[in-house]
Amino acid sequence: MHRDRMSPGESSGGNSNADEDFKWQGRVLGFVLFEHPHQLSENEIIRQMVGEKPTFDEKDAVKRAIEEIVRAGLFRRCESMVLLTKSGAALLQIEIDL
Repeated sequence: MHRDRMSPGESSGGNSNADEDFKWQGRVLGFVLFEHPHQLSENEIIRQMVGEKPTFDEKDAVKRAIEEIVRAGLFRRCESMVLLTKSGAALLQIEIDL
């Protein structure tokens, strides 16, 4: 499933780099949860989120987001694949009312 192209700097205003990183982490986490149970490689996530020819900034933003989510314990890596951990998969069971 191809998403509309997202850019690391797409929001305007005085957002800090940390704010942008958190936005990308949310986008990547949401995307992987949406695609579950399909298993995707890092390159497939990048391609499906930001298109076939991502800029360096777009690719870097997605890669950094994946690394932070791995550190948080919601994703794990198996070679080039990015997989949900048991904790990450538990998020699929949570109902959020906004």
